[in-house]
Amino acid sequence: MMKSQNNVRKLYNIHQSSIDEYVIGDYPILFRKTPRLFSEFGELDFLIAVSSRRLYSSTVESYAINSETSLIYNAAIIEQSTRYVACSNQSELLKSVKFYNDLKKKGLNYTLSALVFENEK
Repeated sequence: MMKSQNNVRKLYNIHQSSIDEYVIGDYPILFRKTPRLFSEFGELDFLIAVSSRRLYSSTVESYAINSETSLIYNAAIIEQSTRYVACSNQSELLKSVKFYNDLKKKGLNYTLSALVFENEK
């Protein structure tokens, strides 16, 4: 745990998965709320997949991830990516794309980043 210059306590974690399940894209950082100023970057909650098996989290609250949350995370990365998405596990990538397309058909793709962060302990 560390404090930022505005005394915001942050928890930093690497979440390890036993299978290749995280999608990466051309906009890989998922923020709870998009920073408006560069100085806010260290104070806002964010997640980033550093590999298909590891997810880095920087959050104020303790954060846990499970298979459902990882699918929502993947859909959020697909939503914000403009050029590409990738995963070393093709079946997980196809499952994530299908999940995203189903959400998009229902009009639920705009709340994905908020849903990912609802999984705090």
